[in-house]
Amino acid sequence: MLSSGDSIGVFQLESSGMREALIKLKPDCIEDIIALISLYRPGPMDNIPTYVARKHGLEKPDYIHPLLEEVLKETFGGNNLPRTSDGNSPYSFRV
Repeated sequence: MLSSGDSIGVFQLESSGMREALIKLKPDCIEDIIALISLYRPGPMDNIPTYVARKHGLEKPDYIHPLLEEVLKETFGGNNLPRTSDGNSPYSFRV
């Protein structure tokens, strides 16, 4: 249903842009829906094509560091860790 864009009446999934993203993503698990809802925001929206390409094997995931592969595998290398600026580096990761 959702992978064909049939999401009218489904909260957060019914806009035309979200329906297009659902069709491209072809979600097959709840984690895909969670990721898409998280990405469908003004800032991270630019990452939707990358996420889709990685999910479908068209692009290889790029992990920040080999030690983080296990943590970032579910999001195909997408950064799902909380970030805070520490003043010394662009980002400091809290795990």
